[in-house]
Amino acid sequence: MKNRNTFKTALPLFGLSLINGGISSVNAVIQSMADELGISLSLARMVSTLPSVIVMFVTMIAGRLVERKLTYKQIIFTGITLFLLGGISPVFIDNIYVILALRTLFGIGLGCFGILSSLYLRTFQDDQEISAKMVGYSWTITSIGAIAMKFAAGVLGDINWHYAFIPYSLGLVSLTALLFGFREPRYTVNTEV
Repeated sequence: MKNRNTFKTALPLFGLSLINGGISSVNAVIQSMADELGISLSLARMVSTLPSVIVMFVTMIAGRLVERKLTYKQIIFTGITLFLLGGISPVFIDNIYVILALRTLFGIGLGCFGILSSLYLRTFQDDQEISAKMVGYSWTITSIGAIAMKFAAGVLGDINWHYAFIPYSLGLVSLTALLFGFREPRYTVNTEV
């Protein structure tokens, strides 16, 4: 029974871990995008770098939001939704400025659930052996997700640079895991320094 409850609790964590490492999946198509859109390479590179900058700021805010009135589930659900919207929509867009706006949403989404997935590990704090295993599993799944997304983006990007954004649909797996297995952690976030 304990293993079943642990798995049910860990499922959302694993779903989040699956997409946590995919931020730079589209790097392989930056040159193709610049050529086809007729833009400078430095502007095209913003497609990759902008989400990372946004994540940096959002992670500082996300923990405080949980401390206030929002639940982990609300913030993570919003984050995955923004991740999906900002990650997949460029498949259909040819305007670099709209793509950059969508990548901003993508970064906000990733920042929302990225930090909270790490904090969610505290759910397993009562049992140090399980907690250590969950950290290991989480990092393994993050690596597998990053490899799979980058590989898929490269293969699909060879067909058309737009298709390199399709692997972000893996976020649907995370969303499903969140909807069916998530429980709020018992521990509060202490953001005081």
